[in-house]
Amino acid sequence: MKKIIIGLSSLLLLLSLTLSVSAAGSAKMSLKSSKSELARGDKFTITVSLKNDQPVSNGGVVLSYDSAAFQLLGGECKVKNATLGEVSASRNGGVFVMAEDTVVSGTIFTISMQVKEDAPFGEFSISGNPSLNVECPISGTKVTVVCPHDFSTGTEIDEDEHEAG
Repeated sequence: MKKIIIGLSSLLLLLSLTLSVSAAGSAKMSLKSSKSELARGDKFTITVSLKNDQPVSNGGVVLSYDSAAFQLLGGECKVKNATLGEVSASRNGGVFVMAEDTVVSGTIFTISMQVKEDAPFGEFSISGNPSLNVECPISGTKVTVVCPHDFSTGTEIDEDEHEAG
């Protein structure tokens, strides 16, 4: 009887490991900006989402972004029964913790950011490095910092300065 119980326990353990690996392969995380074109001083939101119903207990995402162009303002957890730890520039992202494993599909948390007043113009990538109890790839997002003025009748002095016409 002991051998049967040990055999069944081993089989169940092996099966659970197999299911975890196959579920992890189907998880997908993404970052999405609330705006694709931004002017200096604009605030925007990065939404961190997980797809394909994954059981998650804790984790985090460290954002990679150009700190000369953007500053991190804060964050908000969007998963029921979860809390979001401090979101700060020193951490570049958010860490969330749930009281128990929760199946997640959709927005985990949002991060508020702002374009700095002296940000350079151009296209920027914002990417992330996830740390979850399930492995998954993460896709980033792109935003463009644009000059909001119409200088069609003026002269461009350089990338940052224009002279009205």
